[in-house]
Amino acid sequence: MRKATFRWTFILLCGLLLGPAVAYAASGLRDGDGGQAVTLLVGPPLFAGLGVAILALGAAAVLGALGSAAFSLQTGTLSAGLMLAWTSWRMGTMDDVIRRGGSPVWLAIEAVITGVIGVGVVVLIEQIARQRQAAIEKAVGVPRPAPGPLGFFIWLRPGDAAAAPLGTGLVVAVVTAAIAGWIVTIGPLKGQAMLGTTVAALAAGFVAQSTVRTKGVILTPALIAAAVAIVGVLGPVAAMVMHGGGLREALYAGQLVPLAYPIPLDWVVGALFGGPLGLSFAGLHLDARQPKSA
Repeated sequence: MRKATFRWTFILLCGLLLGPAVAYAASGLRDGDGGQAVTLLVGPPLFAGLGVAILALGAAAVLGALGSAAFSLQTGTLSAGLMLAWTSWRMGTMDDVIRRGGSPVWLAIEAVITGVIGVGVVVLIEQIARQRQAAIEKAVGVPRPAPGPLGFFIWLRPGDAAAAPLGTGLVVAVVTAAIAGWIVTIGPLKGQAMLGTTVAALAAGFVAQSTVRTKGVILTPALIAAAVAIVGVLGPVAAMVMHGGGLREALYAGQLVPLAYPIPLDWVVGALFGGPLGLSFAGLHLDARQPKSA
């Protein structure tokens, strides 16, 4: 009971105090006209955007690591997600950015950068959680991390090859996230965008893990984060391909490709919120310290 109280106090502290405090820096980002049609790298002065990115992603990594070390993996990802959600909320929406002339090319580049860092944050949270429950790996018959860096993304039975199930899981996760994000993301408003990315990650985790379950494979939240990051890059790329130079016209007509509505940081938030939840729905108990009923 006491640990549960401390856990929810920590989560609320991140969501109601530390998140808004860090996000205050993002509220100072301005585009060339003094407005807030900005993302981390599109619209504001480059070094100002980079400074906010380092602050927000660094704070998310630190608090996610603390939550994972003290409580559970899910606590870490939720805390990190809350930190970044506040930062994203204080920046512009995609319709603001497009009206201001934001380049889809730069949005795709930003999506690559934030996606890679987001995967790194999830790996950090996972590894800390793994160290705090190392005895699980010694149990007979329990899958273990694949050799080398692949172990960040997939766990296997000893002796099994990693390439095929890893490829299958990643492809299924990407396709599922893209379909779910396309269906659920109905507009550029912050709540709509974050709901779309969270549902996309949740669906990706659930469907991908369910697909490889019979092979004795465990997919990690880092793999789901990587899949969501790929979809985040595909959003602005699809907008360029489908709309070309008529991006503003497509926006005004309400015909913008749905995957282009979230800004890049929204996809990182969705991966942190939805990825572990989707894997849990697929039957994985991601952390022995987390009560199964929670």
